[in-house]
Amino acid sequence: MTLPHGGKHRPHLLVCCVNYAPEILGTAPYTRDLAQWFADRGWDVRVVTTYPYYPEWRRRPGDPRFGYRRDGGDGVTVLRCPSWVPALPTGLKRLAHYASFAASSLPIVIGHAAWRPDFTLVVAPTLASAPGALLAARLARGRSWLHMQDYEVDVALRLGLLPPAGRSALKWLESRLLRSFDVVTSITEPMLGVARGLGVPAERLILLPNWANLAVVRPLDRPSRFRASLGIPDGWRVVLYTGNLGRKQGIALIADAARRSQDRGSPVMYVVSGDGADREALGSAATAHALTNLLRVPLQPDESFNELLNLADAHLVVQEAGVADLVMPSKLTNMLASGRPVIATAAAGTALAELVRGHDVGTVVDPGDPAALAAAIAEMFTDDDTRLRQGANARAFAEAFLDRDTLLEAALARMREQRC
Repeated sequence: MTLPHGGKHRPHLLVCCVNYAPEILGTAPYTRDLAQWFADRGWDVRVVTTYPYYPEWRRRPGDPRFGYRRDGGDGVTVLRCPSWVPALPTGLKRLAHYASFAASSLPIVIGHAAWRPDFTLVVAPTLASAPGALLAARLARGRSWLHMQDYEVDVALRLGLLPPAGRSALKWLESRLLRSFDVVTSITEPMLGVARGLGVPAERLILLPNWANLAVVRPLDRPSRFRASLGIPDGWRVVLYTGNLGRKQGIALIADAARRSQDRGSPVMYVVSGDGADREALGSAATAHALTNLLRVPLQPDESFNELLNLADAHLVVQEAGVADLVMPSKLTNMLASGRPVIATAAAGTALAELVRGHDVGTVVDPGDPAALAAAIAEMFTDDDTRLRQGANARAFAEAFLDRDTLLEAALARMREQRC
């Protein structure tokens, strides 16, 4: 690779992101893995982020409200900036949260222009950090890189989290920002298509899917220890949801499907491991309907994560209608790596639906239909041959297409080609 500055110094990568380790859900693990991957290959990597708060939307004990901090480890320097964290993250409050991080991190990001990063990477969400990062990249005469994990503006508008009055201005700003970056990556082809529709030239677009942690997440040849610790009866099947409990995930669907399974006497246990803005709503629904077939467990640390994923006879991926073309659930990759099929709510033609059906790794039902979801779960557990075949297909897909080294090496090679 010819470095933007023409020199032979150790290359520099500056990463701007609102979510980073030790957060274990959402985009944070992937951004951490990306930063470590570059560091392991000799890059000097610095990450500008805020203090961990997600998915609980709470500041963690010991973290300052207003101060800055420098952390280290794994060859990556992490610079933490303060931000306002709303207890109830409505659409406008999320924007204020992102704006507070953009403001507090701006002097840190601009100051790094003197460090001369070869790439300045923004991970979206949030685009609020994009203007400062673009300016830093220009001042450093390096390249600007935007990685779209989801389209926060479009998702918020479709879910009614933002008032429609400002739609035109927000869409114009989103388009202007995306078109300003030298490289735009995203995790699915349809999401790259959204960027193309916003005016990003095709030659700047690169596919960079999320990966699976293949070394840690793998099928077990024995029952998960969680079965005994949770007291799940012998003969019962487990459908597992792991991840954020938020609006775009359509969490209410889980409680409704569990109620229908309980009413029909199906021996299916719904296990939910997660946290987020809708956690109380899920608990209230479980209490209101006296759901004895719905268990909630805390988020699990890395050392217990594979054990938890292997609790599942099938994994559950639920989303609100209308957003599946704008996001790809980050939790999906490790679900597939665990060698279990998935039951996904997604509209036909979306990347999620095409992946599940095209590679025969599970079943797809229309979003927002709890009766269809409960029926699909019951049907999956009446056909063990199909379920086991789809689970094996899921692991095979992860091994073939979700290896971190392969994906990042391919993306970096494309960036080199663009520069030539």
